[in-house]
Amino acid sequence: MPHRSRTPAISRRTKPVPRASKADTAARPPSGTKPGRAGDNERSPDHPGSGPAAEPDRYGLCRPDESTWLGDWDSNLDWRSQCRCPPVEPGKAGNRYAETGERRRERQALKRGFGGAFHDYARQYPCIAVPNYANGLNEYRLDIGYRLFEKYGWVPGERDCATILPLDQWEAGDREALIDLYRRANPECAAPDPPGWTSKYRPGRRS
Repeated sequence: MPHRSRTPAISRRTKPVPRASKADTAARPPSGTKPGRAGDNERSPDHPGSGPAAEPDRYGLCRPDESTWLGDWDSNLDWRSQCRCPPVEPGKAGNRYAETGERRRERQALKRGFGGAFHDYARQYPCIAVPNYANGLNEYRLDIGYRLFEKYGWVPGERDCATILPLDQWEAGDREALIDLYRRANPECAAPDPPGWTSKYRPGRRS
């Protein structure tokens, strides 16, 4: 009979991996840490004597809670951004797009002057429908009209259109662009449209 070994068979079951303790987890560096980077407590090379550790209050804005961890390089980058653009209270920030009172008066005067010149200039040409003084053009179209009129002799803000060159002396592209503005403008109710005139004006919205 063949000799049988009495050595017990090795179990294929692997032993469970012990869980890390809380102390080991706290000492372990978070995932994503890049070796060789400056630490949180090191000084910034751009600003000697400063750094996240030097200004903990400002640095705390970069990581509002301990559950959100930022890498060393990200932390220093965010801290430098805070130095360049420090946060302010919402009530003190203001609106950089809001125009001043003087700027608003200048814009309204320019708009009124253009409206008068735009109206009077069309009256010289029977082939163009005369627009209302409130032409209804949006800011984009108004800017086109300003530049076209100014190119051919208009004094910005003036209602007088006598300084503007006759339409037949305009370049073809500019002449077509001006006629397109007249088509989009709010027509004057008292004046009938010229024969064959096609208006692009839509009541209730700025064109």
